[in-house]
Amino acid sequence: MLQTPGTPVPLPLFSPTRSAFHGSASARSIATRSTHAFSLIELMIVIGIIAILAAILGPSIGGVLKGKRIEQAISTVSSALENARYEAIGKNSYIWVAIQNVAPGASRSGSDEIWLMNFKTSNDSNRLPTDNSDYKSVPLSELTRVEGVSVISLQNLPEALTQKLPQVPPPSDFGSQPERSAPIKITGGPDVGIASFTKLILFTPRGEAFYDPGNDAMPNPDPTLAIGLAQTINGKPTKDFRDAAVVLTSGLNGRISSIRP
Repeated sequence: MLQTPGTPVPLPLFSPTRSAFHGSASARSIATRSTHAFSLIELMIVIGIIAILAAILGPSIGGVLKGKRIEQAISTVSSALENARYEAIGKNSYIWVAIQNVAPGASRSGSDEIWLMNFKTSNDSNRLPTDNSDYKSVPLSELTRVEGVSVISLQNLPEALTQKLPQVPPPSDFGSQPERSAPIKITGGPDVGIASFTKLILFTPRGEAFYDPGNDAMPNPDPTLAIGLAQTINGKPTKDFRDAAVVLTSGLNGRISSIRP
């Protein structure tokens, strides 16, 4: 449409200029309300709800974390045993799994820990090196830690767990076996240096597994070797029976299994 000179041009219905100056009252009201902050009462209500949820969920979260520690211990110990068994059978060699409890004062986490390493001898012998040996221990894995968990004797495990253990013949208790008088020393890494181990499990080329006391004579495989695990504080198991487990190793074929309450 032609416009005569001096006649103002009408603004489009949805132009930015028109909407800026001619917005509805409801739109202006919404924009005004959106700039307001929470009131003190609203903040107190939100904080109260958060506190209630924390009180309800706190014990549950703690229980999950405890259970995760035991699950990690089962997985770590089982993996070390399985790897040693496969290595012994696959390479027709003798492989040891070194397992040691570490007190809070000597651990990096400041809590109880389990340390594990797999190793063999440099001449593939079935006997451990001594001070007079011309061979030495050779690490096959890095030092592995499990925090907040210890290896304990079966008699200190909850009854709900020990009732599930094989009864005939009873398993050999790894936790109650005597420690070696001469520790096996292995390089544990830059942050550990030399790690000392006093309890060992040996796997033979046939897959047999047994506790190795370090004597000159080869011991006979136990029908079952049981490794008791529990969440501990300063070496003492917690009262929750769910914070415990047993890893079983068949002496005749080295098969690994685990039991939970």
